[in-house]
Amino acid sequence: MTTLDTPAELLAVLLALAAEHQAAVDAADERLRQEREDRERREAVMSARDAVGRQFRNTLAKVLAPEAWRGYPSGGEGQPPMAVAHLGNGIFLICEVSRPVSDPWGGYHDRLILLYSCPCGSHTEVELRDEYVLGFELETALSPRCVGECTRPCPDEE
Repeated sequence: MTTLDTPAELLAVLLALAAEHQAAVDAADERLRQEREDRERREAVMSARDAVGRQFRNTLAKVLAPEAWRGYPSGGEGQPPMAVAHLGNGIFLICEVSRPVSDPWGGYHDRLILLYSCPCGSHTEVELRDEYVLGFELETALSPRCVGECTRPCPDEE
């Protein structure tokens, strides 16, 4: 241990040591955050692939390539990890991965959402329960007119 002659020297050394420690802690926190985000991205993509294979084996599973998915980590305000696949024509398939509170085993619940643009400039989000709903919503999404179920009122309705 080095002997310091003045309080100013003591404070200067102490400040340098504290800054060095803070930098090491910040770097470790950043590394852990990055590892968590990478894991969440991978898990979201795997969950999306599984959900499509399980729930939409006669439609989406036959045409959606596994590499079509892009994973995103959980965000602020309780946003769960998700994976997104672009289906074309401004139509996206979103798989939100969340952990239901009522599940004592901590299992995941995959929520598949079809997101598409509306001719009025807004967009529509529909949770897909089955392949029948998928077919209906794809027909609606490809329609050239607003159907009035957008996230904001359509100009036709005002």
